[in-house]
Amino acid sequence: MNQMPKTKSRIIFTKQKDNHFPEDTSTRGKRVFTLIYLLFFIISLIGGAGLCFLYHMYKTIPSPKELANIQPSLVSRVLAADSSLVHEFSIERRFWMPLERIPKNLQNAVIAIEDQRFYRHWGISIKRIAGAVVADLIKGEYAQGASTISQQLAKNTFLTARQSMIRKVREAMTAIQIESYYTK
Repeated sequence: MNQMPKTKSRIIFTKQKDNHFPEDTSTRGKRVFTLIYLLFFIISLIGGAGLCFLYHMYKTIPSPKELANIQPSLVSRVLAADSSLVHEFSIERRFWMPLERIPKNLQNAVIAIEDQRFYRHWGISIKRIAGAVVADLIKGEYAQGASTISQQLAKNTFLTARQSMIRKVREAMTAIQIESYYTK
C-alpha cells in the first residue's frame, strides 16, 4: 500500500461574532452600570449647579433687618414754610394704614380673591403653581398667575415688575423669608 507521509495539519476553528445572538451578560451589566453612573453624574452636576444658583439668589434677597423696616413707596408731600400742604406727588397714591383700621370683611375679601390658601402655605403655593402651569400649557399662553399675597408683597416692595424667571425665583425666596419673619 501506498502510504502518504503523515503531516501534521491543524484545522483552527475561530468563532465569528454573530450579531443574532445576545451578547455576554457581563458586558451588558457593565454597560448598564456605566449608563447608571453617567446618569447619576449628570444629575449631580445639574443639582450642584441648581444649588449654586439658589445660594447666589439667597444672597440677593432682603435680610431680616430690611424686612423689619419695610418702606413702601408712599405719596411725596411738599409742605410750605407754615407746614401747610402745597402739593402731593406719587406714581401710586398709597398711604400706610395699620391692619386694625382695615375692616375684617375687607381683609377676608382680599384673601378670598387673591390667595384662598393664605393661611395654609409658607410663602409659595406649590399647588397653585402646578395649577397655573397646567392652565398655561392647556391655553398655550400665559393664562393664570400663581403668586401668593406674600409673593406680591415681595415683588411690589423689594423687586421690580420686570418678568423673568430669575425675578420669580427671588420673589419666591423673598416671600418665604417674609413669612418666616412675620406672622399672618
